[in-house]
Amino acid sequence: VEICDQPQSRYITATFELPGLKKEEIGVHLTHDGRLTISGDRRSPPFLSNTDPALAIYPVKELKYGRFERTINVPAGLEVSVKDINASLADGMLCVSWPRAIQPALSQVPTHVVSMA
Repeated sequence: VEICDQPQSRYITATFELPGLKKEEIGVHLTHDGRLTISGDRRSPPFLSNTDPALAIYPVKELKYGRFERTINVPAGLEVSVKDINASLADGMLCVSWPRAIQPALSQVPTHVVSMA
């Protein structure tokens, strides 16, 4: 993850590298206490799990597969709601941004799912 906090911008942006994943395979959740969680499961292609010695052998396997989850805190003192967050996925890069300063929310619920563009 890279977090860009440019002082002259109205937004803070977190960029996640998620090659090979579709937006349906990625979860973006916001909790009421301002924790933003990105999660998913990168599954290995079926040909990598072969056990037949007549099939291709992979002497080097450096790609990571399996479940992942990363949680970051939005700035302290801000009450961010789902409507304040933008998420988009393009070319394996997930960009999630939220405003630097927002009005306090009137009510909140424990967890929200953020939809991606």
